[in-house]
Amino acid sequence: MKQLQMKVPQGEWNYYRWGSGETLLVALHGFARNALLFEKLGPEVAKQYTMIALDLPFHGQTQWTDLYKPEDIQYFITEVLKNEQHSQFELIGFSLGGRIALKLLPQMAKQIQKLHLIAPDGLNTSFAWLVNSMPTNAKKRLAKLVDPPKSILQLARSLHRANLLDRWTIRYLERQLGSTENRYRLFQTWIALKHFSLQLSTVKKDLSAFAKPIALYWGKNDQVVPFGKIIDQLSVLSNVEIYLLDGGHEIVNQEIGDLLIHT
Repeated sequence: MKQLQMKVPQGEWNYYRWGSGETLLVALHGFARNALLFEKLGPEVAKQYTMIALDLPFHGQTQWTDLYKPEDIQYFITEVLKNEQHSQFELIGFSLGGRIALKLLPQMAKQIQKLHLIAPDGLNTSFAWLVNSMPTNAKKRLAKLVDPPKSILQLARSLHRANLLDRWTIRYLERQLGSTENRYRLFQTWIALKHFSLQLSTVKKDLSAFAKPIALYWGKNDQVVPFGKIIDQLSVLSNVEIYLLDGGHEIVNQEIGDLLIHT
């Protein structure tokens, strides 16, 4: 594995390259993860693919100073294609990375050979309405209210005791608000998501127009991105294969790696 950087006006991308396969696979991780997540796909994947895994802005070792948008990710991939001397690639995204992949699809459809989506965020995610509809200034004011987070966590625990918030949400808030670094990552990502909003009806049209293979992977017990409505809408598309796996949201593992190789 080789660690690489790419300087851009907004900072510096950090990414990893490994594998020796003929097909280039660009990987986008989920929120609060980093590019090394995709090592969990297993060593056999590196025999079929050359992997390029990116640390998203405010994650891993990427250094970023501004709001990021789809065109920033597209620029990175375009530069990687030049460096690797490839005209096409496969794209895999987990959770937030899946949302980003879906947003890039209309602009990069000619270059993408196959799309792999692991529990893509943004279609049926808990609190997605809040992410998509709240104005940026309101998000920034809310960010100030939760730094330090003691009051908001006390409120969340009170709501939990009143059976208005589940335990998973409480644990999530405790993790993401527990340090200054985590709070900064959370709110910078939240602000950026206005540029990555999705509508299921539009995504369905984009996937149908893509007309090349698409693989969707979901955990049967995913509480973060429930799959029922999405599966109902997308299973009718002839170019979509759906794999329901044992587990919850965190399903990036060798089982998916094996599916990448053999399907």
